[in-house]
Amino acid sequence: MLKDTNWDLFTEQALDNTIANITHYLNFCLDVCCPKETIFLKFDRFSSSQLKKLRREKERLFKMKNKSGVKRMNTLIKLELQRLNALYNQKFLSCKSPSNMWKLLKEITGGKQMLNDISVDVNMLNESFICIPANVMIPNSNSVNNDCFSCFNTNDVLKCLQSLKPTQSLGPDGVPAVILKKCADILCSP
Repeated sequence: MLKDTNWDLFTEQALDNTIANITHYLNFCLDVCCPKETIFLKFDRFSSSQLKKLRREKERLFKMKNKSGVKRMNTLIKLELQRLNALYNQKFLSCKSPSNMWKLLKEITGGKQMLNDISVDVNMLNESFICIPANVMIPNSNSVNNDCFSCFNTNDVLKCLQSLKPTQSLGPDGVPAVILKKCADILCSP
């Protein structure tokens, strides 16, 4: 995906603008290739038959305007939830093998698997660059600063990117170090 990028679009401006544009582009590539998905947990422990009975009884007492009965049912519901949570935590922590742990995690998350078609992602990225207006594509010879990259060369950038520790946290640009390190050979050349 990065090999097909027209990097000349990024280098026709001042260094600060170039860095900002490349950062935004890399963030866009990450969003396209690694979409973030909100996972809603499925709490089966909250749908136990005993808990349903207690809630129905609480509703019945509430309709009868029995305040002391509602308070008593609230206490019983809280105790039942604590019991169910303790059972759930015990079940979760009792997983000794990784395969059982993954089965339990799939059960919690509803067994959703992320299907990712790379060709769709690449096509989306290509479409975004095809839709650039024509006046952006034409370089303005007055605004081009040829010496904005004169203080460092391709090898310096490559060494810097390869020296990154992949376990480091995100920088201010939000791009993970592991992505920069893996794409160093592509990113180092203008």
